[in-house]
Amino acid sequence: MRCPFIRETTVRSCAAACVRKFIPLASSDAEHERCSSAEYVDCPGYSGTVSAARVASRCPFLRETLVEYCSAAPVPQYIPATAGLVPRCGSDRHHYCDLYLAQADPTGDRLPRAPLGWARNGAPGDLVVLERLSYAPNHMWLDVAEDGSCHVGADAFLAWVVGTVEHVSFAAAREVDRPVAVLTVNAVDLQLVFPTALAAVAPNTSVRSDPSKVARDPYGTGWLFEGAEPDRGGRGARGDGNGGLLPGAAAGDWMRREVERLHAFLPDRVSGGSTSGGRLMADGGCLAAGIAARLGRDELVSLFNEFFSPLAGR
Repeated sequence: MRCPFIRETTVRSCAAACVRKFIPLASSDAEHERCSSAEYVDCPGYSGTVSAARVASRCPFLRETLVEYCSAAPVPQYIPATAGLVPRCGSDRHHYCDLYLAQADPTGDRLPRAPLGWARNGAPGDLVVLERLSYAPNHMWLDVAEDGSCHVGADAFLAWVVGTVEHVSFAAAREVDRPVAVLTVNAVDLQLVFPTALAAVAPNTSVRSDPSKVARDPYGTGWLFEGAEPDRGGRGARGDGNGGLLPGAAAGDWMRREVERLHAFLPDRVSGGSTSGGRLMADGGCLAAGIAARLGRDELVSLFNEFFSPLAGR
């Protein structure tokens, strides 16, 4: 599917210029140029070219080119139509372009949501499951486009638990490998490994400069990797032997169970600070978003290993 923000236009340029500059025909300056009239003979670019042959109607160095550009970009970059679009623009991969998301989804509501049903003051009501995604037991998601290209990220449950991601780094990937990201949360480095191998894995480098995207927009600009489905004898990442991925249509109940499991896990494994030795949430209260920031290093590692490690849920 082609990005809806791709546009076509015709631009003019000077073949004699040392720096090629594209000027759209629709530009307000186009009517003032002298390249398409007899006045071109007074142009230093023309008169300084010894081999130039005079043409009565227009400059021989004037070129007109059909180009494509992104109308969502603040500064358009013109690409000759014969060169083909950037791969992301001409396929479903454009759904994960920052420029596309900023225009198509300025409030974060572009994708169909399946709310889990908890009250908003209980935080889990904000968690969503997207039916077109597949979910891994360690709370990573996979989106496979029709052309076989894939995107991987952390799901809303993981984002809600960690709250704030301070730093993101990526492990080097082989030709076919399981993508690995290291999230720094509350000054603790936590390794997030996607359970299924992908080919030609490339990280989302924009989250290095803005790691908050991982938790703020986990299904959009906070994606972690892109790649392709490796050859598995006709079985893709969504088929049998897929590392235990759960289709989005069936993930709602699983996500509810994970929230309930988290409610049970924290009081049992994480000691509270009461003088009587009671544990956290003994009154049955609700979890707070960003619970990771309230845990010590050992408690956070224990929580991460239980829910987000490669063996989580197994």
